[in-house]
Amino acid sequence: MINILKKFSKKILKKRVILFHIDEEARDTLVAKSLVTVSKNKNQLMIFSSRLTSKLYKFFRIDNFLDSIIIPKPYFVDLYTRNYKKRVFSLLPTEALGHISYSKGGILDHFVPFGPNADQKKIENISNVIHLHFLWGKDVEKSVRELTPIKKSKLFTVGHPRYFNHDSSKSKKKPSNISKDRKLRIGFSSRFDSLNSYNFRQNSSLIETIIFNESCMKWLRKEEIEAGIGIKERLYKDIQDLRNMFLIIEALEENSLVDILFRPHPREDIYNWKNIAKRSNSKKIKWCLDITKQSFTSWLNEIDIIVSPPSTTFYDCMFLGVYPISTANLVKGRSKLLNYHWDDTNKINSFINCPYSIKELLNLIKNITSSYNEYVPNFWSKEKIDSVNGEVDFMKSKSSVALVVETIDKETPYHKLGFIRFLYIYPIVIFVECIGCLGNFLLFLTKQRSSSYFFFSLRERFKIHK
Repeated sequence: MINILKKFSKKILKKRVILFHIDEEARDTLVAKSLVTVSKNKNQLMIFSSRLTSKLYKFFRIDNFLDSIIIPKPYFVDLYTRNYKKRVFSLLPTEALGHISYSKGGILDHFVPFGPNADQKKIENISNVIHLHFLWGKDVEKSVRELTPIKKSKLFTVGHPRYFNHDSSKSKKKPSNISKDRKLRIGFSSRFDSLNSYNFRQNSSLIETIIFNESCMKWLRKEEIEAGIGIKERLYKDIQDLRNMFLIIEALEENSLVDILFRPHPREDIYNWKNIAKRSNSKKIKWCLDITKQSFTSWLNEIDIIVSPPSTTFYDCMFLGVYPISTANLVKGRSKLLNYHWDDTNKINSFINCPYSIKELLNLIKNITSSYNEYVPNFWSKEKIDSVNGEVDFMKSKSSVALVVETIDKETPYHKLGFIRFLYIYPIVIFVECIGCLGNFLLFLTKQRSSSYFFFSLRERFKIHK
C-alpha cells in the first residue's frame, strides 16, 4: 500500500505541466514534437497553444495552474496572463539572435518587453514573470547579461532547438559527379515580407498597408529615421533582392545540369506566389508553395546549394551540409541601409561566398557543378562551425530540447496545488482543443494565406503526438 502511494505521489502529485506556444506552424511543430518525445520519460504533461487559443487559456487563468509556459518573446506574456503575478514563463527564441547580440538597442528590443522606449511599469510587470531564458549561444547569453536590465531570470545556453537529436554526419553531402550521376539542386528562399506580407490584404495598396498595418509601422523607429534608415530603405533592399533572385533564376533556365527549387518565407502571402507560379512560363522551377506540408528543414535537406540574401537560413545550412551563396553584395550600397534587425551582421557571413555580380555568381555555380566534391561535401569545416559557436552552439543543439525540459524540471518548484489542479486543467484543455479543431475546420473553408500563426492544423497535431 505504501509503495502504491509512493508511485502515485511520484507519477501524479509531482507531475509537471508545461505549455509550449506554437507561433509559426511549419516551424514550431518540429520543436513541439521533440518536447513530446522528451516529456514521455519525464513524467510531464505537454500542452500546446497558438495565438488564438491562448486567449481562451488567458480567460481561464491557466498561468495559475502550470509549471511553465514556453514562449518565443517577452510580449507573448500578455497572451497568457491577466495579473502578472506567476513567474512561470520561459523564453525559448525561435530564431538565431547573433545579429542583435552585439547591439545594445537590438538586445533591449528583443529581450526587454516592447523595447527600450516602452512603459517602465509594463517592462517590470512582464520581466518579473519570466523565470528562465533559453538561448542558442554563449555570445547571446553574455550580451543579455551585460546589456539588459534582466537580473531575476536565469540564463541557459541550449543550442538550436529544431536540431534536437539531429545527426549532422548523416546529412553531410556525399561526393558526387554532377554531370554523370544527377543534377545539381539549387534552392532559392525568399524573404520579401515587406513587399508580400501574409497580413496584407490583397486588395490593399502598398501605401495603405504602410500607413495602417501595425507590423509595418513598427519599422519606423525614431533612431532609424534619424539615421536615415526607414521603411523606404527596407523596401528598396527587398525589391533589389527580389529582382536579383529572378535574374539569376532566368540565367539558369537553360542549364541542363541544374534543378531549381523555390520556397517562400512563411510570413509571405502564399497566394501571391501561386499566382506568380501560374503566370510563369518556367518549366524548370519546382515551386514549394504548400509550406505547411513540408518543414523548411526538410526542404533544405533536399538541396545542394542555397542562394539567398543574408539569413538565419545559413545556420540551417551548417547543420544540413548545404553550400550557401549570399546575394548581399549584389545590392549596391546595402551596408548603408542596415539596422540591427537584419542578418547581414551575423558572424557566419564572414566565410560565405558573396559574389559582387550575377556573372560572378553564375561562374561560381558553374565551378561547383564541374567540381562538386571540392566545394560542397567539406565546406562546413570544424573551424567554421567553431567560429560561430557563440551565436549557435552546434554541439549542444543535439540535446537542446532535453536541456530545456531538464532545466525547467530542476529550476521550477513543485506546484502547491499538486494533483487538485488537474481537475481544473484537463477539462479546460479538452475544451480549448475542441475550439482549436473548430477553428481548423473554419480555416479549411477559407484561403490560408501563409503558414498559420493562429491555429496549428489537425495534421500537425497528429504529427506531434505520433
